[in-house]
Amino acid sequence: MRLITKGVLNEYMAGAKQIFNTHKIEKELNWHARPIEESLKDSLEWIRNNDIRNG
Repeated sequence: MRLITKGVLNEYMAGAKQIFNTHKIEKELNWHARPIEESLKDSLEWIRNNDIRNG
């Protein structure tokens, strides 16, 4: 399994900065983003549990 490093993320993102503004969805739908750490933890757990292979 390939390690997720800063270099891998930069390669995936092609060096582009991703900036998101959640103010509209928070206001209109009363939705709130959860911490990135929590989302990454859950994503990695799902990948491990579902035997996702690189490529």
